Amino acid sequence: TKSDDLRDDANKLYRQKKFRESLLKYNESLCFAKDDQHLALCYANRSAVYFLMKDYQRCFNNIKLAKNHNYPEEKLPTLIDRERRCEELMKQAPPLENETLDFFKLSYKANPKIPFIINDLELKTNKKYGRHIVTKRELKVGDIINLEAGFFQNLQSDPFYLKDVMPSNKFNFCSVCLEENNLDLIPCKGCNATMFCSEKCQTSAQSFHKYECKYAEMFQKNFTFNIQFRSFFKALGIVDGSFDELERIFNECLQSPKTIFDFDFSNPEDPEYEKNQLRCSLSLARNKSFREDVPLDTLFRLSPDFNETWKRHKQFIRKFVLHLKQVDCICEGVVDKNLTIGKSQVKCLIGTGNDLVGTLINTSCWPNVDTYCAGVITAYIVIRPIKAGEQIFTCYNKKFYQEPKLERQSRLERKYKIICDCEACNDPKRYKPLLMKSFELNLMEMKTPQIIKHIKELTKKMQKTYETEQFP
Repeated sequence: TKSDDLRDDANKLYRQKKFRESLLKYNESLCFAKDDQHLALCYANRSAVYFLMKDYQRCFNNIKLAKNHNYPEEKLPTLIDRERRCEELMKQAPPLENETLDFFKLSYKANPKIPFIINDLELKTNKKYGRHIVTKRELKVGDIINLEAGFFQNLQSDPFYLKDVMPSNKFNFCSVCLEENNLDLIPCKGCNATMFCSEKCQTSAQSFHKYECKYAEMFQKNFTFNIQFRSFFKALGIVDGSFDELERIFNECLQSPKTIFDFDFSNPEDPEYEKNQLRCSLSLARNKSFREDVPLDTLFRLSPDFNETWKRHKQFIRKFVLHLKQVDCICEGVVDKNLTIGKSQVKCLIGTGNDLVGTLINTSCWPNVDTYCAGVITAYIVIRPIKAGEQIFTCYNKKFYQEPKLERQSRLERKYKIICDCEACNDPKRYKPLLMKSFELNLMEMKTPQIIKHIKELTKKMQKTYETEQFP
């Protein structure tokens, strides 16, 4: 079978000590497994890889999965011996820690209703900037003000970078939370195009993946198509499949738009938690000039399971999905990952998501905040001193010293229907000297162990420069 062939390929890579490549092949083999025995063999082989990688907890977890899927009795002695050694080594070895993720913590007291942002951020509205965010306190370089996981996260099937190195994202990352989990993923039981990082994510996906499962591979071939319908399926899952409830929420948001500052998100177990996230997402700014037709006819033709109930709501679905696409034109956030391939660190575009706070932050070609993807969290880090009462700015495209003004302005107007009037755009000659004094975090180009040291050293240097030198 295909699963056997893929497992043989993985075994060859394992013998060559190409551990990451072998894990990817084992993951692919798991997705094409036809029965429990194929699954058990893959999990057992994957446990051997984790053992040599000294990731004993994942090794132990995979041994358990192999045994739970009726691993062949004649092979059990070897597996049980590995399990025994693994348990002994786990007692001796300290648990693996993600120092990078531990570093990213809010610099000040959290907002009691929105616990992933500092309590000093405030939503303002005016004619010039529309909805925007200001700080009520002075912020210094290096401050972390927002640690946000995107809503409506969507995995891009094929990587944007290094396609020869990483042929597919779907065997690298969880389809729900986009976590890599050191490639310790479990396959969907109904399709060969979806993997999950845990039983928790697999369970949470049941509400929406049931609509896309048989057609997941078809959706993934067209990323734009996938974003639109995956987001729609997630929204439908949030309302337990009720078109009437979804239409009610949709019309409510059109009449009275909401933001994340209108709700209490302190309790993720609140039954209204996801519905309120949905309300915020539907209320985000959108590019109304985008009128591309939603390919519902294709969906229904290829998906006979979408029965008459779906067809009766065809016009609403078309309007809803088009609305999501108009939002994505403006508020779509790119999710990047830093991955270690061999001895190199590579940047990988894995998908998109809407940051419900981040999308309220306006753009500037000379921003005072930059972002870094730490796992499934986007960290918003201050890169210029910000006075109390000043607006927070990030950069949607290129900064003023990375691209000429006309090109920057043209792209912003084309995609976002806005024109930047930041200091650097209004007076580029005055800001030209900053080219030699500008600081970039450039975290994506660094190996993970270096990131924390780099941030600490660079932010300290940046803050000192702003204190001692005269900037416009």
